[in-house]
Amino acid sequence: MTHKKGPVIFIEKEEDKKCEFCDSFEETRPYGPNNKRICSKCAMKPKYKATVEYNFRKLLGAQEN
Repeated sequence: MTHKKGPVIFIEKEEDKKCEFCDSFEETRPYGPNNKRICSKCAMKPKYKATVEYNFRKLLGAQEN
């Protein structure tokens, strides 16, 4: 799970799960549209990239709603 403690960001390995965009079974994060689980390959696709970046920043408290 990714979390922030003070100024330090911790990104830890998560258990493999099904990507809700390509159905692959690998490490995913809840950064996709509507906080769906997304794999790194799908997260880098142009149609998802901005949303993934926004959700990641929001999780860390660096993004306003």
